Amino acid sequence: MQGRLFVVRPSLLTSGGDYFFQSKKRSAPVKLFADLRQDSIRIKLPAGFRLDELPAPVKLDSAYGRLDASWAVREGEVVMSQTLEIQDKIVPAAEYPQVREFFDKVAGAETAPVVLVKE
Repeated sequence: MQGRLFVVRPSLLTSGGDYFFQSKKRSAPVKLFADLRQDSIRIKLPAGFRLDELPAPVKLDSAYGRLDASWAVREGEVVMSQTLEIQDKIVPAAEYPQVREFFDKVAGAETAPVVLVKE
């Protein structure tokens, strides 16, 4: 909007997810490897900008893993905190839609925008 908005996606600075499921169907099981990742990103608000919009906190809990993500502004910084835990399991092909939905939601949280506006 004419140089007034600045969009930041702090989670893109993390190591990123290991599971991307583009196919709509699957005939083989999915092997998930146990993983626990905790990330905290701090980004200093640029001079002349103020917060316009923060993503809502995300809490996901499924048979495949858990995600807890939050965003806040503290002491002139945008702070993103995220914990992602993946369960060690073999997911049958019949459960593919559910595992894909879980990781799609994780990806959505990891790409959630923080919007700043020029004062």
